[in-house]
Amino acid sequence: MAAQVEVRVGATEVDFGVFGFGGDGNGLKELQENLVKTLREFSTKLNDTMQQAIDNAATLEVKTYVADAVEDVRFSDEEVVGGQLRALTRVALDGDTQVVVPTRGDVLDEQLWEIHRSMVQQALTNRAEMVRAITAAAAGLFSAIAGK
Repeated sequence: MAAQVEVRVGATEVDFGVFGFGGDGNGLKELQENLVKTLREFSTKLNDTMQQAIDNAATLEVKTYVADAVEDVRFSDEEVVGGQLRALTRVALDGDTQVVVPTRGDVLDEQLWEIHRSMVQQALTNRAEMVRAITAAAAGLFSAIAGK
C-alpha cells in the first residue's frame, strides 16, 4: 500500500503522492523503471568490462628490449620506439607458449634471458590473480542476482 501525502487548502485537496512523485500512483512505477534501467546499464557495462579483461588475459605477451640510451626510448601503445626487441614470450590461456630466446652471436644471452624469464613469471602470476578476481566478481554477481 502506497503512502499518500494530502493537503487541503480551503475546499481544494492537493495530493503529493509518495515522496513528491505525484498522487497519480505513477511515481513509484517511474522510480522502479529508472532503477531497472540503471541496473541494466550497469550490467551491460560490467559485462563489457569483464569481457575485455578476459580478452586481455587470453594471451599474455612479454617483450624484453635493450637500448644503448634509455632516455631515447618512447612507449606508444604496444610499440617501443628506440629499443631493440631481444626476447619475446607469448603464452595463451590454455598454456600454449611461443618463445624467442635472446642470443649474443651464437650464444644464449644468459643475463638477459634471466631478466626476461623473471618478467614472464611475474606476468603469469599477475594474470592468474586477474583471472581469480574476475571469477570471484562473476560468482558474487551471479550469487547476488540469484538472491543467495
